[in-house]
Amino acid sequence: MKWVGRLFGLIIVALVALIAWGWQSDMSLAELTPRYTTEASRFVTLDNGLAVHARDEGNQNGETIVLIHGSSASLHTWEPWVARLKDDYRVVSMDLAGHGLTGPHPAHDYSMAGQAALVDETLRKMNIPDGYTIVGSSMGGFISWLHTLNYADRVKRLAIIGSSGMPYDTKGDQPFIYRAMKMPGIRNIMRKVTPRVAVADTMRKVYNGNPAVVTEKMIDRYWHMLLREGNREATGIRNQGQRDMTAYKRLPDLYQPTLVMWGEVDALVPATDATRFAEILPDPTLVIYPDLGHIPFEEDADRTVADFKTFISANP
Repeated sequence: MKWVGRLFGLIIVALVALIAWGWQSDMSLAELTPRYTTEASRFVTLDNGLAVHARDEGNQNGETIVLIHGSSASLHTWEPWVARLKDDYRVVSMDLAGHGLTGPHPAHDYSMAGQAALVDETLRKMNIPDGYTIVGSSMGGFISWLHTLNYADRVKRLAIIGSSGMPYDTKGDQPFIYRAMKMPGIRNIMRKVTPRVAVADTMRKVYNGNPAVVTEKMIDRYWHMLLREGNREATGIRNQGQRDMTAYKRLPDLYQPTLVMWGEVDALVPATDATRFAEILPDPTLVIYPDLGHIPFEEDADRTVADFKTFISANP
């Protein structure tokens, strides 16, 4: 039985080598801020002390569009849309708790209701008036429609893109890094072991393998935002927690006009959910892109912005 001991030893050596290869130190806010902020960036301090990284851009006399990113993303994901909207609209984006430059929540509240409340407090402290249109992608879609339900008097229109929050029997073939974050032992290791190649693999899956979109610069940004001090621990806690998957039952109460945008080849959230949202929502507009994936607004910004503007015009 000596071979068993040798095999075990080889496994341990391989595991140690893997950890050593993928070990990454945290990156401080001080070193990330100069690289990932612009003149439009500001840090909005909430009552709990959390400083939310936000941007307020565009036409200050136009209608306000609020953009909410998805899981493990940041406000940077909306830059293609901001560039196409800012001439006509005031555009507000922010990094959610546990994401981007905002970093971890003081009480580790990464629930959808908690994030929806964070969005509300951030907008109020930025003096954003009632009557804005809120747009959310993936997890940000869940947060956006829940925010619209919880703060209905503030929101004029809603748009959800590849939104989570709809319960279903089987999930899509999630990237390994997402599945690994749900495994207790692996999750703890990944709080320090975060190789860039794993982030790159995840992004290629999420972005439908589009090399024109998934650039080396974008991979670096996602990787650095994950390495931001406290974000990996926040990601582990968020993936460990259970989302309220009964909230969708409140969707019939959502009276605001709602744009449902989806990529038919979405690898994370099935496109059939788009139809399910449209069937439940009282006032939906459904747009499905047969050639796009989970992040259609970055994969084809021109087409998606055009459809968004059409929705705005149709619901004045």
